[in-house]
Amino acid sequence: MKRLIMLLFVLAAGAVFTGCDDTEDDAASKFNVLAERVNKDNAEAVNVIVMVEASSDVEWTASVPEADRDWLTLEKDSGTGIGRIIFSLSENGEIDSRSTSISVTGRSTRSGREFSAPAVVVTQLGAAPSILIEPTGTVNLPSDAVGAYTLEVTANLEWRAEVEIVSGAPGWASVVSPAESFAGSGQAVFSILENTTEEARVATLRVVSATDPELCGELTVTQLRAPAKYNLTIVGMDGTLPLGNASLLIAPASGENLTRSGSVAVMDSNTSISYDEALPAGEYTLVSVTPEGGSAIYLGGRFTIGEESVCTGMEHWYAVFESFGGESAERPIRIAKPAHLSGLAATVNEGNDYAGFYFLQTADISLSEFSNWVGIGSAACRFAGVYDGGGKNVTGLTIASSGAESLDGVTCGHALFRHVGGTDADHRAEIRNLKVSGTATGTAGYVAGIVSRCVDFTLVSGCESSVTLKGAAAGPGNIGGIVSIVAGGNITIENCVNRGEIVAEGSGAVNNVGGIAGQADGASEEARVQIADCRNYARITYQGNSGGILGTTMGNIDIVRCANYGEMVKTGTTVVRIGGVVGSFQGDATLRESFNLGRIDGYRQTGGVVGWCMNTGTVENCYNRAEVVAQGSTGNTGGVVGNINTKGFVVKNCYNTGQFTQYLATDANRYAAIAGSGGSNTSEVEGCYYEADKGMIGGLGRGQKAPAVDVAGQSEQKDAAWFTSGTPIAGWDASVWTFSAGAYPTLTDNPERP
Repeated sequence: MKRLIMLLFVLAAGAVFTGCDDTEDDAASKFNVLAERVNKDNAEAVNVIVMVEASSDVEWTASVPEADRDWLTLEKDSGTGIGRIIFSLSENGEIDSRSTSISVTGRSTRSGREFSAPAVVVTQLGAAPSILIEPTGTVNLPSDAVGAYTLEVTANLEWRAEVEIVSGAPGWASVVSPAESFAGSGQAVFSILENTTEEARVATLRVVSATDPELCGELTVTQLRAPAKYNLTIVGMDGTLPLGNASLLIAPASGENLTRSGSVAVMDSNTSISYDEALPAGEYTLVSVTPEGGSAIYLGGRFTIGEESVCTGMEHWYAVFESFGGESAERPIRIAKPAHLSGLAATVNEGNDYAGFYFLQTADISLSEFSNWVGIGSAACRFAGVYDGGGKNVTGLTIASSGAESLDGVTCGHALFRHVGGTDADHRAEIRNLKVSGTATGTAGYVAGIVSRCVDFTLVSGCESSVTLKGAAAGPGNIGGIVSIVAGGNITIENCVNRGEIVAEGSGAVNNVGGIAGQADGASEEARVQIADCRNYARITYQGNSGGILGTTMGNIDIVRCANYGEMVKTGTTVVRIGGVVGSFQGDATLRESFNLGRIDGYRQTGGVVGWCMNTGTVENCYNRAEVVAQGSTGNTGGVVGNINTKGFVVKNCYNTGQFTQYLATDANRYAAIAGSGGSNTSEVEGCYYEADKGMIGGLGRGQKAPAVDVAGQSEQKDAAWFTSGTPIAGWDASVWTFSAGAYPTLTDNPERP
């Protein structure tokens, strides 16, 4: 019976052509014969097809040796462009097999080029029992799995498929079909498993006569080793990276970034990252891993490649932060979610101060899941690293505490950070560029928006608090919009803003409340505390020792270019030492280039700028333009300073244009436009002025028996036109002050802001 058989064979080799210049453009002339070999049994075969691929200008011809034309007949032997060679075979009645070849040549009608292709080998079995397979001989396979590797079998007998494993684990090559013996021509199908080993392996695939084992066709298969995979093991990383294929971005210590194909797996709570292409020995950074179909995940882990591309060191992975690095601003530990921030609190409170570490907040973080936040740092261990908020927000801060933590004389209250301080000048603690909002309540006081207690070698910079603070204390409470208590030396608070309302409650007469800091204790002249370029916009409700910027100074402290815009409201009739900028001013302290624009509801020892002054401090280039209300039976109230308690305290080049309102006072002699009370202690007042018709007469208070007076060169009354003339004031530094017609004098480096 005649059968129609169509064969399509793919030849990997390109066409061979002669008679042309290889450099000539051949875009118009292409020629390929898709042929391998044709094996047939001894029966008659008709319409056997082999495809020819050629461009439209190529004429081609097929031919068979004359000696074989009696059994192989070319039914179609020529064409132009794409076409078919069609041939037939007569039955082979001989015992032996026979073979011939079909030659195919072509010629371009455009260029005259001549082409030739490998001959198509045709073999037909004879009557003798025979087996032919295609492919035959040897073949190399990649390491990938092959679910159906097929041999074309031409046979005139019954046969079966077999596999012999020459090397490698048993079973990596196996027979799929036929499962039983098969008669005649057909297909033998084999399964090839993926080679994941580092060695190539060999198997022999056989088609064997069912009756004569010596009669067979066989193919030797060499499966190549798996592509070389190199590994980076990240100890302690589990669940950070999606498992599976991924792309790696790797930065060498020098040169351009590299990419590697790889995969991610987890073994024993460690992440194993495999990649195929070796890296030369050297230092590298694993910049990021991009999962297949996903987005890049930043890592920034450093590692070292030694000889033979072996990783000899991968830096420590901080699982609590899901981050490498931390040694510099260029390679910070990244804080991006609540668990990272709570992890920082937990590890510091367990005894790790992180001195020399750099943290960067990279996303807004809500702490709403924490009903009572336990701050970072403790009385036993303070945070000594650098925390850069990156201008991001921490929202939902909630603190509801019944007391403060004390150990060995160290008292820590409540804030986002409880206790902060560096170890030395080279390892300064820093909290910067951080915005915090929420509520904090402490029944023992000691609450703040950013840091409760900061000690030696600390910088708090560029922070903003919108935390509503409530503190209740019978005695010192230390409540600060930014910092509760500053205790030590080499401490700076700069460029900070408070917008959160502060409420001091309780029965005590002393609270130490400030829009920026509650209390600051400077350690020494060599290690001064500085509060610079800070502002308070929030309402402050207080009991005593309260200021728009600082409640109490106690030592070597400099306050410069600060401003209060918030209203200050008392809660009792025993409150003392209230100032628009500083409440209680003690020690070798200075206040410069600062002002108050917030209404002050005072009782006694109340000042538009400073409430109470003691020791040898200085208030210079400052002003008050807000209303000052005094309700005490003994006033000690001044437009700039309420009470100067000791000789040698300097008040220089200051002014007051705020309204003075007096209620219930019986000792009016203790009210004055510049310094309310001080008597002979006001001798160091110099170059100060106040506006007429604002409720105070006399610039300097002289005590309960003498009315306030003006002293030329010390305190003088001027009208509004004088202040707003734009004329520089004699003796005042024109580089410090700005004088503009129609406006009151302002500070050049501390302008008024909305």
